[in-house]
This record gives sequence, C-alpha cells and structure tokens, in this order.
Amino acid sequence: MSRNGKANGNNHSLEQGLRLHHLANLGGLVAIAGLDQEPPDLLLGVLLSVAHEVAALTAAQRAHVSSMGHAKLDDVRVCLHRHQLGDDPARRNCSS
Repeated sequence: MSRNGKANGNNHSLEQGLRLHHLANLGGLVAIAGLDQEPPDLLLGVLLSVAHEVAALTAAQRAHVSSMGHAKLDDVRVCLHRHQLGDDPARRNCSS
C-alpha cells in the first residue's frame, strides 16, 4: 500500500483509473473511425450532430449501425493479432 493509502501505488482512485480507461477506449474508437486528426471543436460538433441522429434510430437501424461497428472492431482485432505475430498488415488489407 502506498503512502496515500491507495493500493494501486499512485495518487488515483480506482474510480479515476476506470474513468481514464474508459476515455482511452473512446479515443481509440475515434482513431479507428479516422477522426483522430480532426480539431477538437469539429470532432465535438460531429459527435453532437450524430447524437441527435442516434436518438431517432429505430431498433432495426441501431442494430444495423452496431453491426457495422462490430465488423470494423473485428477487422482491427484481426490486424492487431497479425501484427503481434509479426505478419505484415499491408499484405492483409489492414489499415491500422
């Protein structure tokens, strides 16, 4: 246990660590979507605009959009796995 009474050895609480992990995951999704080079004001505007559209989706539309995201995440996982194995991602149509 650290001097500050926290078992994780730093000045952050478990809740703060979980929040940081969540934010890092969101940043990863932004990068996978190819939006990580956009300025923050534009990115926030895009997210606010899309939030209104998402609220109006039917269950079937949500399922369709979710399936597109699921497929992209699967592609990224396969590419990461191949990269870890030393395979050349360029030969396998991996863009990330």
